[in-house]
Amino acid sequence: MSINIITVPVGPLSANCHIVYACDNEKALIIDPGGDFSLIMQKLEAINKKPGAVILTHGHFDHVEALPEWFSAFSPKVYIGEADAPMLSNASLNAYRFFYGEDRAYLVPHETLREGDELSLCGAPVSVLSVPGHSPGSLIYLL
Repeated sequence: MSINIITVPVGPLSANCHIVYACDNEKALIIDPGGDFSLIMQKLEAINKKPGAVILTHGHFDHVEALPEWFSAFSPKVYIGEADAPMLSNASLNAYRFFYGEDRAYLVPHETLREGDELSLCGAPVSVLSVPGHSPGSLIYLL
């Protein structure tokens, strides 16, 4: 199976959003939709893919900014590290206040992940590794 990755810098801090897709699957996996929902959608349309699941490397605002738009438009499954899940509902934890002086929460249903979880998302096998440091629940994904 061939896995393809498109990286798109998004949002005010140019966080990397990754679009991961297999040629034989109609849906793409979105990693860190930090902003610029319409730009990410343009990239998906260019490769003729529909958005599937969303996985987050961590819960800081610059990696989750477009979550409400994704959820409103597509109701995808959203995955985040167990220790970072509170950042989605507790605005004082996601660093938005640090940059903009106000709070913003990203209230979307989500599922939590931890070290050793194995998933199959949008045709891509995903292994979860815990790398706390940047945030308590930072994760990396081995595809």
